[in-house]
Amino acid sequence: LFTPGRLWPAELHSPMLDFEATAQGARWIDDIAATAKARLVSPGELVVGHHDWSGKHVRFAGDRVSVVYDWDSLRLGAEAVIVGNAAMTFTTNFDVPGVTLAPTPDEVRAFVDEYSAARPTALRRHAREQIAACATLIAAYTARCEHSLHRTDDPTSFTWALRTHAEEYLQLG
Repeated sequence: LFTPGRLWPAELHSPMLDFEATAQGARWIDDIAATAKARLVSPGELVVGHHDWSGKHVRFAGDRVSVVYDWDSLRLGAEAVIVGNAAMTFTTNFDVPGVTLAPTPDEVRAFVDEYSAARPTALRRHAREQIAACATLIAAYTARCEHSLHRTDDPTSFTWALRTHAEEYLQLG
């Protein structure tokens, strides 16, 4: 998803998806993704992080994270990619019907602010801009997957969130 030269990966994460066959009506999603991808200049230093930081992989004790699952998703990656992905998917749980999948721009901002406060040094503006671009690209990819599966009219979806908040997501930096 974050490699140059193509908007979308040559191989998608599921054989059920076919972006070429379902391109009709998806241009607006592709345009948002292209805008986000064009803003990715230097996504930052490499760090170890969890690449599938969604709600289904976290358990809480009160208001604190007590367990994180799916550790096969731990890998080395650019900080902006890891944080942008986590900030855009931390509320996501496809296993619970009716749950709003995508966070609001305020929730993404709060996630990034808390991450920044937990770092040894606060994130600088450029890093936040790169995180915003990565988060928006993740939202666009997920919306494109929903489009490919003909799941675009759900108000809990990434498609709805992207249609409603794309500019705000891009400006979170």
